[in-house]
Amino acid sequence: MSLAARRRARVAAAVDRQWGEAVRLTPRAENQYTGPGPDPDRGTPVEVIGRYTRRSQIDDDRGAAHGIGARFQGVIRVAGAETCVVIGTEQAALIPWTVRKGDLVELLERGGAAYAVAVSRANDAGGLFLMLTAERAP
Repeated sequence: MSLAARRRARVAAAVDRQWGEAVRLTPRAENQYTGPGPDPDRGTPVEVIGRYTRRSQIDDDRGAAHGIGARFQGVIRVAGAETCVVIGTEQAALIPWTVRKGDLVELLERGGAAYAVAVSRANDAGGLFLMLTAERAP
C-alpha cells in the first residue's frame, strides 16, 4: 500500500469515527407486478458505517420569456432536499454485492429511517456515494 493510500485510509477512518453512523444496506429487486422486496440472489443485508447528509435548498427559476434577457412575469420557486450517504473505501469493501438503484438503506441510529437508493456512484478511491429517496420516516 502506498504512502498516499495509507494516509487516505487514516483520514477516512478518522472521519467515520467522528461523523459516521450505522447504516444497513439491503439488496432489493422489483418488477412490473410487485413492489420492491428483498433480493436473496444478490446477497444478504450488510451493516456498514456511512456519513449521512441532508441539505435543504430552494431554487428560484427565472428564464427568457421573449428575447434575450427577458424574464417571466413571476418566479417559480422549487424547494427540495438532497439526501445522501457517503461510504468510505474500507467500509465499501465490506459490501459483497453491487449497490444499485432501488436497494434499501436504513439509518439505524436515526430510528430506522429508510431510504431507497436513487443513484449509486463509486468515487475514485473506491468508496460509494449514494443519493437517496425517502421510503419511510422513523
